[in-house]
Amino acid sequence: MVGGVHASDPEQMSLRATFPRFLDMEQRYGSLIRAFLAARRKTPPRSPAGAGAVAQTYFMTFQGGMQELTDAMADAAGQQQMRTGRQVVAIEEQTAERRYLLRIADGGRYEADAVLVSSEAYHAARFLHGMDGELARLLDQVAWSSAATVSLAYRRDRLGHDLHGFGFLVPAVARRRIMASTWSSTKWPGRAPEGFALIRAFVGGPHNGALVELDDATMIAMVREELRAIMGIAAEPEFGRVYRWPKGMPQYTLGHLDRLAAIERRLAGHPGLFLCGASYRGVGMGDCINSAEQAAQKALALLFDHALPTTVGRQPTTP
Repeated sequence: MVGGVHASDPEQMSLRATFPRFLDMEQRYGSLIRAFLAARRKTPPRSPAGAGAVAQTYFMTFQGGMQELTDAMADAAGQQQMRTGRQVVAIEEQTAERRYLLRIADGGRYEADAVLVSSEAYHAARFLHGMDGELARLLDQVAWSSAATVSLAYRRDRLGHDLHGFGFLVPAVARRRIMASTWSSTKWPGRAPEGFALIRAFVGGPHNGALVELDDATMIAMVREELRAIMGIAAEPEFGRVYRWPKGMPQYTLGHLDRLAAIERRLAGHPGLFLCGASYRGVGMGDCINSAEQAAQKALALLFDHALPTTVGRQPTTP
């Protein structure tokens, strides 16, 4: 599961940094199985969904996709106050009243009292290098892997599989060319029209990174071969779509928490500069939102001496 969620080599990952709850459960109960059984005994039974209501599952999302979330946030904050599509090339520290100067690729510049950096750690390293070379070096130590997703649409009556489940993760010992598969139309209602099914496969990771560079037709053919071998699906898909994420998955390798501690010590010397996002303490949506809320609260506390009325302080969720 660690390898599948993080597109990583589990042998190189820090359990405390990736799934700290699992480590705590094992230490408390002696094994994960005992911990899961204890948790099941404490979980109250779910009430059945009312007439016409959508039964809730562990997996929920927006009907129109994740962009609904960012669009709503932008509308709430006021899009007229935002500047998008501008590439930051450098952040400089100033001794004037405004603490920071942001230099933009088109020659523009912005002054700021506080800066929240949510980009990938390797991007942050580039535009922070001139201000703090040691901080940039530490940020560059966060490892990354590349991945791609292949979505295939099928007529359900030709599929030859009931898709009773949410998908599967592939262990490294299986030596397959895909890391996992999500049965999207089962996992999330509304992802395929009636009579059709949508299946997504994940390609890449540290052992198969070269596969991400395959052209679309070759990658789709390869995924079809894997699904035929694993699920017995021989049907011709109605269509296929490939999406690539070069250096898209941060790797919390052994020593990651020590690196974070060193990064935080460097940040202490730059009041008003805050980091957040998937590079640090969780790749899941809940973790990323939590890290952003904490960064925003620290910025507000520094500038205005008050806190955000949010859920800041909750425990990070499992991705």
